Amino acid sequence: MADKNMIFELLRQNKKFILGLITAIWILTVLPVFYGYLTTPPNSYFTGMEYLAPGDFHSYLSYFEQIKQGSFILRDLYTGEEQTLSIFNPFFLIFGLVGKLFDLPNIVIHHLARLILVPFLIVTLFAFFSRIFKEKSHIRLAMFFAVFSSGLGFFIAPFISSYKTPGGYIHWPMDLWVPEFNIFLTILRNPLYIAALTLIILTFLFFINAIEKNKIKWSVAAGLTAFFLFLIHPYHVLTIYVIPLLWIALLMIKERIIVFPYLGHYLILFLISLPPIIYTIYLTLTDFIAYNRYYSVGGPPTVFWLTILSYGFLFLLAISSCLNFLKKIFSKQTNESSQNNILLFCAIWAIGGLLIIYLPFFKHGRRLTLGLQIPLIVFTVITLMNAQSASWYKKLKNIVNIKAAFLLFFIMVFMASNIYVLVSHFQIYTDRSNKYAHIPIEVYQAMRWLKSNTTPNQDIVLTDQYYGNLIPGIIGRTVYLGHFAETVHFNLKERMLTAFFSKNRSYNEEVQFLKDNRITHIFYTENLKKSGGWRPENRSYLSIIFENEKAAVYKISDLKLNQ
Repeated sequence: MADKNMIFELLRQNKKFILGLITAIWILTVLPVFYGYLTTPPNSYFTGMEYLAPGDFHSYLSYFEQIKQGSFILRDLYTGEEQTLSIFNPFFLIFGLVGKLFDLPNIVIHHLARLILVPFLIVTLFAFFSRIFKEKSHIRLAMFFAVFSSGLGFFIAPFISSYKTPGGYIHWPMDLWVPEFNIFLTILRNPLYIAALTLIILTFLFFINAIEKNKIKWSVAAGLTAFFLFLIHPYHVLTIYVIPLLWIALLMIKERIIVFPYLGHYLILFLISLPPIIYTIYLTLTDFIAYNRYYSVGGPPTVFWLTILSYGFLFLLAISSCLNFLKKIFSKQTNESSQNNILLFCAIWAIGGLLIIYLPFFKHGRRLTLGLQIPLIVFTVITLMNAQSASWYKKLKNIVNIKAAFLLFFIMVFMASNIYVLVSHFQIYTDRSNKYAHIPIEVYQAMRWLKSNTTPNQDIVLTDQYYGNLIPGIIGRTVYLGHFAETVHFNLKERMLTAFFSKNRSYNEEVQFLKDNRITHIFYTENLKKSGGWRPENRSYLSIIFENEKAAVYKISDLKLNQ
């Protein structure tokens, strides 16, 4: 059984491999950002917006910005309703304070957090795989799959229309657009997800140790890592609670006895990690903004067959060895061992995890794909290990260079979707018709002026959806509308925003809209001018307080209805 000392020794022996892996993933995921920044057109500001989930990018930056401005308990800046400070997140607090200390732009904080957290994830993955595989080559192969593999989305996407099918992106291969779906996309996109995945793996590792060694310190450690996971990203409660419970249940079924220490360790994990979940539930039930976020953020996974194809050969190769293992272990065809117990855990993680993401009462199935790639990798590597003893493999080995052929196949097939996503990141910065990656410097200057002359958490800015999405992340000010999930009643507000700016309405209608939504400023750009016939001139309730060639800021005052 691989213990802590053995894992440290393996890490020492493989430090060059691990450092090379970290360096490679750093370079691959930073290059698009540097390219986007360095190719910023003259008189433009680089927004940092990315290919994957671009609308979410500045919502995360808005939390860093609030911390930098001195608010350690966070608000939703994408909706103008009155709200209490209710969001406490140590992840944003730590990195926001780093940004404040060194006066870093929010985009830099975001990517710095990614780079800092990547080594922790890589080492944690290595520790997990080293508990299962004995050979150094097998651990390295698993790590290679973990960091670089994807599914068949690139190949099947041309035959699927995400727009002609009801549900839109729900019917698009998830390895092309869901950051949680595989580890490469997670590292490329979001440091919060990197931290969450690391904590999931650590929780499972500690709980496995608790069961194997029957020591409370490991179940306490599992409870603490789960506690911090739920504190920064509470969506994974089913993964953390269901998978270990199913595992110890099957272990007891195998042993045909109730093992009370197993239940005790699970109870410790559960009780220590429970407080953040209780608070999240309380907040969701008592705060309508938190309730809106719960029902809007995340979303369902794709249809089952498309999810399988999104995992691609990882699923197809894993399923045979996984089912064969389960058959052997429950028919007593294999010996009891630590490795088999961990493989049973992985089998439950793979099968149970796939079922969990389709539970109808849970609104965040896509989020629960985070980490699900790991058990599939375990059984994929086992399938490849078993293939080496097959007669066809030995014959093939005499014909071609197996390692070279596998590497070529891996790049062309396993990495295809990740390469597509990486290239798409470069393309959005190259395409000058794409207005999302760069904005006019004058608009940015108007935002900075707005920041210096408005009050956090009091003033509410009305503008179009695009700049409404950017303002919270760039200057930390509240907007009427800007994010489909963070903005309460987004669809209704979008229609009201369109109606307000589409044409000149009666004075009373305009004033009533502004009063009802507590609007204090209008951020006026070409986007709003193009959206309809409304113009700010001759509005008695408006006074222009800033203007340049690309943007103007209007202050709203003296909102009185005509009798």
